[in-house]
Formats: sequence, C-alpha cells, structure tokens
Amino acid sequence: TTGAAEQTLGAATALRFLEVQSLSTGVAVTRMDVPTMDAFSPSWRAAAAAAAVHWGEVPGSKLGFLVYPKAPASQTLRVKYVRAPKQTYTLGESLTDVPDAFQSGMVDYVVSRTLAKDDMEANQATALALYQSFADKVKGAA
Repeated sequence: TTGAAEQTLGAATALRFLEVQSLSTGVAVTRMDVPTMDAFSPSWRAAAAAAAVHWGEVPGSKLGFLVYPKAPASQTLRVKYVRAPKQTYTLGESLTDVPDAFQSGMVDYVVSRTLAKDDMEANQATALALYQSFADKVKGAA
C-alpha cells in the first residue's frame, strides 16, 4: 500500500506471509524487531516514504507485514509466502505448484491411497510400501 508502513499480500492464492527478501532491484531488506523500533523511534511509521530498509511482522496477521520507511508509490518487494496450490489437475498435467522435491512423493501417496481402497492383499502390501516411501520422501525434503 503506497504511503503506509503496514502492507498486506494481495495475491489471491496467498495463505501466509513468510518474509521480505529484497527490493525488486535486488537490494536486501532486513528484518527488524518491531517493539525495539517502537521503543527507540516511536514515530517510525510516520517517517517519509522511501525505499524499504527493514521489514517486520504484524502480530496476529497471516498476510500482513510492516516496512520501514513506509512504501513509496513505485516500490516493489520480493517476498516469500505460502500459497495454495491448484485444487485440481488433469491427467498428464505437470504439478507446477508442487516443488520438485515433493512431486515423486505425491505420486507415491496418490497411488498408495488408490491401492489401499482395493481389497486384494497384494495391493495392500504395495500400498503400504508406497505410503512409507511417500513419508520418507516428505521427511527428507522438508
């Protein structure tokens, strides 16, 4: 938001803000401790707009964050956030919303759940093995 210290992620798929990484020019924006800023510079939120130097969390907000100094009209930030993946995929479509490290694990999970619905004992053993493979891959990628 132009002219404001408090910013909110505008992406429709955003679930949670994580951090500000940099200005769009690549200049780093460092994390600040908001209570410390409040104690040592109580009027920091009203300072003149300029390129962000620091960012801080908004307590209790999943999508909000603070920037210092407040945002000028032309400022673009690179932020890291959690976003919701697509809800459905068509057969053969690439899982572009899922990081590469998780894709083979997701395939193992889907196949294991499908086989688990079958009553054949051989399929149950394969389903269990694939589910364990999924669990191992997710733990290793996290």
